[in-house]
Amino acid sequence: MQQHTRVLVADDNKAFGAILSHFIGSQTDMDVVGLATSGSEVLKMAASLQPDVVLMDLYMPGTDGFAATKALAGADPRVKVIALTAHGSADNERLSFEAGASAFVRKSEVDVRLMDSIRALTCSEQGASEQGSSDSGSSGPEASEVQ
Repeated sequence: MQQHTRVLVADDNKAFGAILSHFIGSQTDMDVVGLATSGSEVLKMAASLQPDVVLMDLYMPGTDGFAATKALAGADPRVKVIALTAHGSADNERLSFEAGASAFVRKSEVDVRLMDSIRALTCSEQGASEQGSSDSGSSGPEASEVQ
């Protein structure tokens, strides 16, 4: 039996976060474990809920998504962060990856790219853990290929 991917959604727009949570929750291989509305809240929730993937809005009040991504990457590098923003500039993308994000998705592309991005990140992680005991070589595609 395949394990469901545990997803934590972080977006200060509660309506968008709820829609996104419903969209993800409708997938047969994913479970939404929480919805945070600030960077500080996502850090607290990630520590207790232990998600596989965090969808991180970059612009939230208080601790923004860039700082929260950096803190999360330092606290638990197993958690994959997908930077999510309506402001899809090259600078935002670069800063997201520098902070430790594994993928970058514009909100305007959520319907066509988000599920594939989540699956690509978690499949490469599951493949690495399955191969780890039998083969210490290649661990599958790099997360940066998700871009």
